[in-house]
Amino acid sequence: MLTVQKRNGRIEPLDISKIQKYTSSAIKGLENVSQSELEVDAKNSIFAIKINYRRRFKKR
Repeated sequence: MLTVQKRNGRIEPLDISKIQKYTSSAIKGLENVSQSELEVDAKNSIFAIKINYRRRFKKR
């Protein structure tokens, strides 16, 4: 399960519905843009950031 750390330090599960909410509004008025592809890209980016963070700071 992917988790996110909030600004106040609290850790909680990644809420995919929040990604869907923002991608829906982001693509309004755009042609040939897939909301589902945008959501997958966002989730993959979050996962990649988390992996890179772990690699970078777990070595110390």
